Amino acid sequence: MRKTEKEIFCAYIINQRNRYEAELQERQRRIRYRNIDVDDLVEFLLLRERANAFDEFAQTALTLLHLDINENNRDG
Repeated sequence: MRKTEKEIFCAYIINQRNRYEAELQERQRRIRYRNIDVDDLVEFLLLRERANAFDEFAQTALTLLHLDINENNRDG
C-alpha cells in the first residue's frame, strides 16, 4: 500500500469516527431535552452499535495494515 493510500485510509477512519461521535452527541442531546419514545431509544442504540462495530473494524484493519492513526494525524 502506497503512502498516499495509507493517508487516505487513515483520513477516512478519522472522518467516520468524528461523524459517529457527532451524531451520537446529537442523539444524546435530543434524548436529554425532549420527550422521547421507544423508537428514539432504538435508533440511538443502533447508532451506538454501528459506531462500535466500525471501531472494531477500524482497529482490525489498522492492525493488519500496520498503521497508527495517531502517527498519521500528527502531520495534518
